[in-house]
Amino acid sequence: MSKLLSVYCSLFVTTGLVSIGQTANINIPVSTAVPTTDSGTPIYSLKNKDGKICFKAAFDSEVHVRFKPDNTTKEKTVVVKVPADASATGKCDEYNSALTLKWSKYSLKFSFQKKAANLTTKKHKATQLYYSNGVNFTINTTNNSDFPDLRDEGTKTLEKKTKQVGFIVSPSNQSYSCVILQKYTLKLPYLYKKTSQFKNAKLHLKNVRFQPFNVPESGKFLKSHDCPADVANKQAKQNIVPLVVASSLGIFIIIIIFAYFISKTLNKPGYKAVD
Repeated sequence: MSKLLSVYCSLFVTTGLVSIGQTANINIPVSTAVPTTDSGTPIYSLKNKDGKICFKAAFDSEVHVRFKPDNTTKEKTVVVKVPADASATGKCDEYNSALTLKWSKYSLKFSFQKKAANLTTKKHKATQLYYSNGVNFTINTTNNSDFPDLRDEGTKTLEKKTKQVGFIVSPSNQSYSCVILQKYTLKLPYLYKKTSQFKNAKLHLKNVRFQPFNVPESGKFLKSHDCPADVANKQAKQNIVPLVVASSLGIFIIIIIFAYFISKTLNKPGYKAVD
């Protein structure tokens, strides 16, 4: 019986009847189990056919969706949180990569492109950048308990696209990092704006790390490239220190001067009584 089972299993695998075998053969990256960072932020990654990580990302995310329910003129906002156990699929090409997270009746896709930029390093060599050229959030509203008062059933996609180097930008030899909360507006395609009950959505991202290209053999993130918001925040904190020191010194000087005049007043000789 065991010999027969062994032969059957061998035949089943070698004939390519399983979907995983077919996926590996056409070089579509598959996701790994979802770990988290030390702060609890979920990490999503893709592996190529050789089993090496080719795309790595970590972020806390939720999408705020605005829509107009039936029989009312007031708009509502539904907050959809991206779970840590969302399934991750996508692609890892030399110049284009994508990460798609799927859960319940939703999916969130990040697309990235790598290109040469008109920048130079200290050695005067051209620097290559990568950036996000699109974010798509797809909702299946059919029998969706998050949207009970909605007649506009079916699949809807809200998106943010750019043809220029715009958002989530980093040199290709570093990982994009942004701790501070960032909000991106996702819109319906122009064709559906007037007829759909959906208005737009806000993608909230924080504690972000993206490594869509050049993931090292170790599978770890490369040196971080801070987003503009983080850079401004660090500079503000650095400016606060000398400001606090200067303020403290000024208050200390005022106290000394005040104490000096009080002491001088108290020690000033008064009038003597005449017998």
